Amino acid sequence: KTCIRAKATKRQPALERLRSGSTISSRNTQDCEVCKYIRWYLMIGVPVIALMWTQPELTFLRGLHVTNMIGWLFFAALVVVIGWKYYDEFGRK
Repeated sequence: KTCIRAKATKRQPALERLRSGSTISSRNTQDCEVCKYIRWYLMIGVPVIALMWTQPELTFLRGLHVTNMIGWLFFAALVVVIGWKYYDEFGRK
């Protein structure tokens, strides 16, 4: 199964597909990798860009060192990943 974009390149013309009554919901197709990347960009990238463009003043973050918190979050994620890889490689048998 392929995504809708890949199915559009088949030999059956688009007008015939429309006449046959095939719709997106009735095909039950899986998405290709490009479609997944586009969807993730739209779900995450567009809101981040909108927040950067509007520059809202977030009063609940006053007094917090967000940069330090993000740094510790990345450090914790690194420790978790290294621990998981160690467990996956040596601990689990």
